[in-house]
Amino acid sequence: MFEQHWSGAVPFRGAGEAAYGEAGPGLRRALVGLLAEGAKDEVIARRMGISLRTCRRHIAAPLEELGAESRFQGGALAERAGLTGAEVTTDAAEDAPHR
Repeated sequence: MFEQHWSGAVPFRGAGEAAYGEAGPGLRRALVGLLAEGAKDEVIARRMGISLRTCRRHIAAPLEELGAESRFQGGALAERAGLTGAEVTTDAAEDAPHR
């Protein structure tokens, strides 16, 4: 039975290369937002429902693009660049109910 199946087998495409895609804009914004909040990789991975290794790979890309030398610097630069979505306009802050 093995020989029969083996003879009809085809080579696995992509062997030796990981088939990872880039993070989409929503995932990327969420990752960078959690990074800016100071969340650890393990927490980010768990919240996003991805593996720790994939999480670290997705975090490395924006840090490199921003030229950050540390996670903290990356979070600060991402916040300044408006990549986290955590910005609140003054109009929205004024419209918020006071408690």
